[in-house]
Amino acid sequence: MNKKLNLFLPTQLIMLLAALAWTGVCFGDKLPFLTIGTGNTTGVYYSAGHAVAKVYNPSGAEHGFLMDAEASNGSVDNINKVLDGTWAFGIAQADMLFKAQEGWAPWFGTPHNNLRAVAALYTEAVLFVVRKDREIRTLADLRGKTVNIGAPGSSDNENALLILDAAGLKPGTDLTINERMTVDASEMLEKGSIDAYIYTVGHPNLSIREAAVSGRKIKLVPVDPPLVEEFTRKRAFLTKTRVNTAYYPGLEEQKDIFTIGVKAILFTKSDTSNATVTAVVSELIDDLDRFRRQHPAFGEVALEELGRDTIVPLHPGAEAVYRQRGLMLGTVSHSRQQEVAVMRGAPYRKEVR
Repeated sequence: MNKKLNLFLPTQLIMLLAALAWTGVCFGDKLPFLTIGTGNTTGVYYSAGHAVAKVYNPSGAEHGFLMDAEASNGSVDNINKVLDGTWAFGIAQADMLFKAQEGWAPWFGTPHNNLRAVAALYTEAVLFVVRKDREIRTLADLRGKTVNIGAPGSSDNENALLILDAAGLKPGTDLTINERMTVDASEMLEKGSIDAYIYTVGHPNLSIREAAVSGRKIKLVPVDPPLVEEFTRKRAFLTKTRVNTAYYPGLEEQKDIFTIGVKAILFTKSDTSNATVTAVVSELIDDLDRFRRQHPAFGEVALEELGRDTIVPLHPGAEAVYRQRGLMLGTVSHSRQQEVAVMRGAPYRKEVR
Protein backbone atom coordinates (compact mmCIF):
# COMPACT_ATOMS: atom_id res chain seq x y z
CA MET A 1 0.00 0.00 0.00
CA ASN A 2 2.79 2.45 0.90
CA LYS A 3 4.25 2.17 -2.60
CA LYS A 4 1.08 3.74 -3.92
CA LEU A 5 1.66 6.83 -1.85
CA ASN A 6 4.47 7.65 -4.29
CA LEU A 7 1.77 8.73 -6.74
CA PHE A 8 1.11 11.75 -4.56
CA LEU A 9 4.58 12.37 -3.11
CA PRO A 10 5.75 14.84 -5.80
CA THR A 11 2.79 17.12 -5.11
CA GLN A 12 3.23 16.91 -1.35
CA LEU A 13 6.99 17.55 -1.72
CA ILE A 14 6.38 20.62 -3.85
CA MET A 15 3.96 21.96 -1.22
CA LEU A 16 6.52 21.37 1.55
CA LEU A 17 9.33 23.07 -0.37
CA ALA A 18 7.07 26.01 -1.19
CA ALA A 19 6.13 26.37 2.47
CA LEU A 20 9.79 26.30 3.52
CA ALA A 21 10.66 28.86 0.87
CA TRP A 22 7.99 31.26 2.09
CA THR A 23 9.06 30.68 5.69
CA GLY A 24 12.48 31.98 4.70
CA VAL A 25 10.94 35.02 3.06
CA CYS A 26 8.92 35.73 6.20
CA PHE A 27 11.91 35.51 8.53
CA GLY A 28 13.94 37.74 6.23
CA ASP A 29 11.31 40.45 5.78
CA LYS A 30 9.63 40.15 9.18
CA LEU A 31 6.25 39.70 7.53
CA PRO A 32 3.54 38.07 9.66
CA PHE A 33 1.84 34.86 8.63
CA LEU A 34 -1.94 34.52 8.57
CA THR A 35 -2.90 30.87 8.89
CA ILE A 36 -5.57 28.89 7.02
CA GLY A 37 -6.99 25.92 8.95
CA THR A 38 -7.42 22.98 6.57
CA GLY A 39 -7.90 19.24 7.26
CA ASN A 40 -5.93 16.03 7.50
CA THR A 41 -2.91 15.71 5.21
CA THR A 42 -4.56 13.15 2.90
CA GLY A 43 -7.62 15.32 2.27
CA VAL A 44 -8.36 18.03 -0.26
CA TYR A 45 -8.78 20.78 2.38
CA TYR A 46 -5.07 20.48 3.05
CA SER A 47 -4.30 20.90 -0.65
CA ALA A 48 -6.80 23.78 -0.93
CA GLY A 49 -5.24 25.75 1.92
CA HIS A 50 -1.76 25.38 0.46
CA ALA A 51 -3.09 26.26 -2.99
CA VAL A 52 -4.59 29.53 -1.72
CA ALA A 53 -1.31 30.38 0.02
CA LYS A 54 0.69 29.53 -3.11
CA VAL A 55 -1.48 31.82 -5.22
CA TYR A 56 -1.41 34.67 -2.71
CA ASN A 57 2.18 34.65 -1.42
CA PRO A 58 4.06 35.91 -4.52
CA SER A 59 2.34 39.27 -3.92
CA GLY A 60 2.23 38.99 -0.14
CA ALA A 61 4.96 41.55 0.51
CA GLU A 62 2.86 44.17 -1.28
CA HIS A 63 0.02 43.58 1.18
CA GLY A 64 2.13 43.29 4.33
CA PHE A 65 1.48 39.65 5.22
CA LEU A 66 1.99 36.09 4.00
CA MET A 67 -0.24 33.05 4.33
CA ASP A 68 0.39 29.49 5.43
CA ALA A 69 -1.85 26.45 5.94
CA GLU A 70 -2.02 24.06 8.87
CA ALA A 71 -3.45 20.56 9.10
CA SER A 72 -6.48 20.19 11.36
CA ASN A 73 -9.41 17.93 12.21
CA GLY A 74 -11.57 19.60 9.57
CA SER A 75 -14.58 21.92 9.44
CA VAL A 76 -15.56 22.00 13.12
CA ASP A 77 -11.97 22.43 14.27
CA ASN A 78 -11.39 25.20 11.72
CA ILE A 79 -14.56 27.08 12.67
CA ASN A 80 -13.74 26.94 16.38
CA LYS A 81 -10.15 28.10 15.87
CA VAL A 82 -11.16 30.97 13.60
CA LEU A 83 -13.79 32.01 16.15
CA ASP A 84 -11.29 31.99 19.03
CA GLY A 85 -8.66 33.86 17.00
CA THR A 86 -6.14 31.03 16.70
CA TRP A 87 -6.32 31.19 12.91
CA ALA A 88 -7.34 34.04 10.60
CA PHE A 89 -8.92 31.83 7.94
CA GLY A 90 -10.33 28.35 7.63
CA ILE A 91 -11.94 26.00 5.14
CA ALA A 92 -15.26 24.42 6.07
CA GLN A 93 -18.23 22.78 4.48
CA ALA A 94 -21.14 25.14 3.84
CA ASP A 95 -23.48 23.03 6.00
CA MET A 96 -21.19 23.31 9.03
CA LEU A 97 -20.87 27.08 8.60
CA PHE A 98 -24.66 27.32 8.46
CA LYS A 99 -25.00 25.26 11.67
CA ALA A 100 -22.44 27.41 13.47
CA GLN A 101 -24.20 30.57 12.31
CA GLU A 102 -27.60 29.32 13.45
CA GLY A 103 -26.43 27.75 16.72
CA TRP A 104 -27.24 24.18 15.70
CA ALA A 105 -25.23 21.20 16.98
CA PRO A 106 -22.34 21.00 17.62
CA TRP A 107 -22.76 24.70 18.54
CA PHE A 108 -26.20 24.11 20.02
CA GLY A 109 -27.65 27.25 21.60
CA THR A 110 -24.67 29.44 20.69
CA PRO A 111 -25.18 31.06 17.28
CA HIS A 112 -22.07 32.65 15.77
CA ASN A 113 -23.19 35.53 13.61
CA ASN A 114 -19.68 36.77 12.90
CA LEU A 115 -18.63 34.12 10.38
CA ARG A 116 -18.02 35.51 6.89
CA ALA A 117 -17.38 33.80 3.56
CA VAL A 118 -14.36 34.70 1.45
CA ALA A 119 -14.73 32.31 -1.50
CA ALA A 120 -16.47 29.09 -2.51
CA LEU A 121 -13.49 26.94 -3.52
CA TYR A 122 -14.89 23.66 -4.89
CA THR A 123 -17.59 21.03 -4.28
CA GLU A 124 -17.14 17.93 -2.13
CA ALA A 125 -19.03 14.69 -2.69
CA VAL A 126 -20.79 12.52 -0.08
CA LEU A 127 -20.01 8.86 -0.77
CA PHE A 128 -19.85 5.51 1.00
CA VAL A 129 -16.62 3.57 0.48
CA VAL A 130 -17.47 -0.13 0.84
CA ARG A 131 -15.83 -3.55 0.68
CA LYS A 132 -16.57 -5.06 -2.73
CA ASP A 133 -16.94 -8.56 -1.25
CA ARG A 134 -19.85 -7.41 0.94
CA GLU A 135 -22.22 -6.89 -2.02
CA ILE A 136 -23.24 -3.37 -1.03
CA ARG A 137 -24.86 -1.60 -3.99
CA THR A 138 -27.35 0.75 -2.32
CA LEU A 139 -27.83 2.21 1.15
CA ALA A 140 -30.35 -0.53 1.96
CA ASP A 141 -27.52 -3.05 1.62
CA LEU A 142 -25.83 -1.50 4.67
CA ARG A 143 -28.37 -3.29 6.87
CA GLY A 144 -26.54 -5.72 9.16
CA LYS A 145 -23.15 -4.20 8.31
CA THR A 146 -20.57 -2.26 10.34
CA VAL A 147 -20.19 1.33 9.12
CA ASN A 148 -17.76 4.03 10.23
CA ILE A 149 -19.50 7.42 10.20
CA GLY A 150 -16.68 9.66 11.43
CA ALA A 151 -15.99 11.27 14.78
CA PRO A 152 -18.92 12.78 16.71
CA GLY A 153 -19.43 16.41 15.70
CA SER A 154 -17.71 15.97 12.33
CA SER A 155 -19.50 16.75 9.09
CA ASP A 156 -19.20 13.10 8.05
CA ASN A 157 -20.95 12.05 11.24
CA GLU A 158 -23.72 14.61 10.80
CA ASN A 159 -24.23 13.70 7.13
CA ALA A 160 -24.25 9.97 7.85
CA LEU A 161 -26.90 10.17 10.57
CA LEU A 162 -29.17 12.28 8.35
CA ILE A 163 -28.73 10.01 5.32
CA LEU A 164 -29.13 6.74 7.22
CA ASP A 165 -32.29 8.04 8.88
CA ALA A 166 -33.73 9.11 5.52
CA ALA A 167 -32.89 5.65 4.17
CA GLY A 168 -34.84 4.03 7.03
CA LEU A 169 -31.75 2.61 8.77
CA LYS A 170 -31.48 2.91 12.56
CA PRO A 171 -27.96 2.87 14.02
CA GLY A 172 -27.56 0.15 16.62
CA THR A 173 -30.66 -1.67 15.38
CA ASP A 174 -30.26 -2.07 11.63
CA LEU A 175 -26.49 -1.66 11.48
CA THR A 176 -23.45 -1.31 13.74
CA ILE A 177 -21.96 2.18 13.93
CA ASN A 178 -18.30 3.00 14.45
CA GLU A 179 -17.34 6.63 15.19
CA ARG A 180 -13.62 6.73 14.49
CA MET A 181 -12.01 9.60 12.58
CA THR A 182 -12.49 9.21 8.83
CA VAL A 183 -8.75 9.48 8.20
CA ASP A 184 -8.40 6.03 9.84
CA ALA A 185 -11.25 4.43 7.90
CA SER A 186 -9.40 3.10 4.84
CA GLU A 187 -7.02 1.13 7.06
CA MET A 188 -9.96 -0.19 9.09
CA LEU A 189 -11.68 -1.25 5.88
CA GLU A 190 -8.62 -3.11 4.66
CA LYS A 191 -8.23 -4.91 7.99
CA GLY A 192 -11.87 -5.98 7.83
CA SER A 193 -12.97 -4.28 11.04
CA ILE A 194 -15.64 -2.31 9.13
CA ASP A 195 -17.66 -2.98 5.97
CA ALA A 196 -18.08 0.61 4.83
CA TYR A 197 -17.43 4.23 5.72
CA ILE A 198 -18.90 7.56 4.72
CA TYR A 199 -16.57 10.20 3.33
CA THR A 200 -17.42 13.79 2.38
CA VAL A 201 -14.43 14.94 0.35
CA GLY A 202 -13.19 16.43 -2.89
CA HIS A 203 -11.83 14.13 -5.57
CA PRO A 204 -9.35 12.65 -6.20
CA ASN A 205 -8.55 11.84 -2.59
CA LEU A 206 -5.37 10.11 -1.43
CA SER A 207 -7.09 7.99 1.21
CA ILE A 208 -9.61 6.59 -1.28
CA ARG A 209 -6.94 6.11 -3.93
CA GLU A 210 -4.87 4.18 -1.41
CA ALA A 211 -7.85 2.02 -0.51
CA ALA A 212 -8.62 1.38 -4.19
CA VAL A 213 -5.25 -0.27 -4.75
CA SER A 214 -5.07 -2.18 -1.46
CA GLY A 215 -5.42 -5.93 -1.11
CA ARG A 216 -9.13 -5.65 -0.29
CA LYS A 217 -11.14 -4.39 -3.28
CA ILE A 218 -13.55 -1.49 -2.74
CA LYS A 219 -16.54 0.16 -4.39
CA LEU A 220 -17.88 3.71 -4.21
CA VAL A 221 -21.59 3.79 -3.40
CA PRO A 222 -23.45 7.10 -3.87
CA VAL A 223 -26.46 8.33 -1.95
CA ASP A 224 -29.60 6.82 -3.52
CA PRO A 225 -30.93 9.07 -6.36
CA PRO A 226 -34.35 9.76 -4.69
CA LEU A 227 -32.51 10.90 -1.54
CA VAL A 228 -30.19 13.11 -3.59
CA GLU A 229 -33.27 14.85 -5.00
CA GLU A 230 -34.89 15.16 -1.57
CA PHE A 231 -31.81 16.45 0.25
CA THR A 232 -30.77 18.97 -2.38
CA ARG A 233 -34.35 20.27 -2.59
CA LYS A 234 -34.74 20.76 1.16
CA ARG A 235 -31.26 21.88 2.19
CA ALA A 236 -29.76 25.02 0.68
CA PHE A 237 -26.21 24.02 1.58
CA LEU A 238 -26.39 20.80 -0.48
CA THR A 239 -26.13 20.39 -4.25
CA LYS A 240 -25.75 17.64 -6.82
CA THR A 241 -22.29 16.66 -7.93
CA ARG A 242 -20.42 14.12 -10.05
CA VAL A 243 -17.39 11.99 -9.16
CA ASN A 244 -15.12 10.83 -11.98
CA THR A 245 -13.97 7.33 -10.99
CA ALA A 246 -11.13 7.51 -13.54
CA TYR A 247 -9.26 9.18 -10.68
CA TYR A 248 -9.15 5.73 -9.05
CA PRO A 249 -7.71 3.21 -11.55
CA GLY A 250 -7.85 0.52 -8.87
CA LEU A 251 -11.66 0.46 -9.03
CA GLU A 252 -13.10 -2.31 -11.17
CA GLU A 253 -16.26 -0.33 -11.98
CA GLN A 254 -15.29 2.75 -13.97
CA LYS A 255 -18.32 4.99 -14.36
CA ASP A 256 -19.31 8.47 -13.22
CA ILE A 257 -21.08 8.59 -9.88
CA PHE A 258 -23.74 11.20 -9.12
CA THR A 259 -24.39 12.02 -5.49
CA ILE A 260 -24.88 14.79 -2.91
CA GLY A 261 -22.33 17.60 -2.91
CA VAL A 262 -21.48 20.40 -0.49
CA LYS A 263 -19.32 23.43 -1.16
CA ALA A 264 -16.00 23.92 0.60
CA ILE A 265 -15.85 27.56 1.71
CA LEU A 266 -12.82 29.68 2.55
CA PHE A 267 -14.04 31.79 5.49
CA THR A 268 -12.96 34.23 8.18
CA LYS A 269 -14.53 36.43 10.89
CA SER A 270 -16.32 39.71 10.41
CA ASP A 271 -13.58 41.61 12.27
CA THR A 272 -10.88 40.59 9.80
CA SER A 273 -9.88 43.81 8.05
CA ASN A 274 -11.36 44.63 4.67
CA ALA A 275 -7.87 45.22 3.30
CA THR A 276 -6.73 41.73 4.31
CA VAL A 277 -9.69 39.94 2.73
CA THR A 278 -9.62 42.15 -0.37
CA ALA A 279 -5.97 41.25 -0.90
CA VAL A 280 -6.63 37.50 -0.65
CA VAL A 281 -9.66 37.55 -2.97
CA SER A 282 -7.96 39.81 -5.52
CA GLU A 283 -4.92 37.54 -5.80
CA LEU A 284 -7.13 34.45 -6.02
CA ILE A 285 -9.16 35.96 -8.88
CA ASP A 286 -6.09 37.27 -10.70
CA ASP A 287 -4.33 33.90 -10.64
CA LEU A 288 -7.26 31.48 -10.53
CA ASP A 289 -5.63 29.32 -13.21
CA ARG A 290 -2.73 28.61 -10.87
CA PHE A 291 -5.18 27.63 -8.14
CA ARG A 292 -6.98 25.27 -10.54
CA ARG A 293 -3.70 23.55 -11.42
CA GLN A 294 -2.88 22.65 -7.81
CA HIS A 295 -5.34 19.74 -7.59
CA PRO A 296 -7.77 18.04 -10.00
CA ALA A 297 -10.65 18.85 -7.62
CA PHE A 298 -10.10 22.55 -8.38
CA GLY A 299 -10.03 22.16 -12.16
CA GLU A 300 -13.65 23.15 -12.71
CA VAL A 301 -13.80 26.07 -10.28
CA ALA A 302 -15.64 28.86 -12.10
CA LEU A 303 -14.67 32.49 -11.59
CA GLU A 304 -18.29 33.66 -11.41
CA GLU A 305 -19.09 31.10 -8.69
CA LEU A 306 -16.43 32.14 -6.17
CA GLY A 307 -18.76 34.53 -4.35
CA ARG A 308 -22.04 32.72 -4.96
CA ASP A 309 -24.13 30.38 -2.79
CA THR A 310 -21.77 30.64 0.16
CA ILE A 311 -24.71 30.32 2.61
CA VAL A 312 -23.11 32.58 5.26
CA PRO A 313 -22.70 36.29 4.37
CA LEU A 314 -19.76 37.42 2.28
CA HIS A 315 -17.11 39.43 4.08
CA PRO A 316 -17.38 43.10 2.96
CA GLY A 317 -13.80 42.97 1.69
CA ALA A 318 -14.65 40.00 -0.52
CA GLU A 319 -17.96 41.43 -1.69
CA ALA A 320 -16.27 44.68 -2.71
CA VAL A 321 -13.91 42.79 -5.02
CA TYR A 322 -16.68 40.68 -6.57
CA ARG A 323 -18.73 43.82 -7.23
CA GLN A 324 -15.78 45.68 -8.68
CA ARG A 325 -14.95 42.77 -11.02
CA GLY A 326 -18.56 42.50 -12.19
CA LEU A 327 -18.89 38.93 -10.99
CA MET A 328 -22.12 37.25 -9.90
CA LEU A 329 -22.91 38.31 -6.37
CA GLY A 330 -24.97 36.99 -3.54
CA THR A 331 -24.51 35.14 -0.30
CA VAL A 332 -26.97 32.77 -1.96
CA SER A 333 -29.11 33.04 -5.06
CA HIS A 334 -32.74 34.07 -4.48
CA SER A 335 -33.93 30.46 -4.74
CA ARG A 336 -31.30 29.46 -2.19
CA GLN A 337 -32.31 32.35 0.08
CA GLN A 338 -35.80 30.93 0.19
CA GLU A 339 -34.46 27.50 1.15
CA VAL A 340 -32.29 28.98 3.92
CA ALA A 341 -35.34 30.78 5.31
CA VAL A 342 -37.33 27.54 5.28
CA MET A 343 -34.57 25.73 7.16
CA ARG A 344 -34.69 28.44 9.81
CA GLY A 345 -38.46 28.16 10.04
CA ALA A 346 -38.81 31.76 8.92
CA PRO A 347 -40.77 33.27 6.02
CA TYR A 348 -38.79 34.07 2.89
CA ARG A 349 -38.04 37.70 2.25
CA LYS A 350 -36.22 38.62 -0.90
CA GLU A 351 -33.12 40.70 -0.26
CA VAL A 352 -33.05 43.97 -2.14
CA ARG A 353 -29.66 44.95 -3.50
